[in-house]
Amino acid sequence: MKKIFIIVVLIHIGFVGKNIVKSLLKIDRLKIEREEKKERIEKLKESISICENDIKNIKMPFYREKIARERLQMILTGEKLYRVVEEKNT
Repeated sequence: MKKIFIIVVLIHIGFVGKNIVKSLLKIDRLKIEREEKKERIEKLKESISICENDIKNIKMPFYREKIARERLQMILTGEKLYRVVEEKNT
């Protein structure tokens, strides 16, 4: 009777141990995911800060001109736009 009880207890411990290991692995994966999410949040906060700064600066004529020239490649009337084209070496 004692041997059966010990076997049953050992089998039960085996199943419980398996579940504990699975739970610990899942906790580790969730911790890694949480850290990745925190990093993503920080990057988004930086991006939001840059956008808010752009919104504040857009009222300044100098900044509007800078954006038009750099991002939209616009020029003023009478100006000439020069582009450097690289030749492919074959």
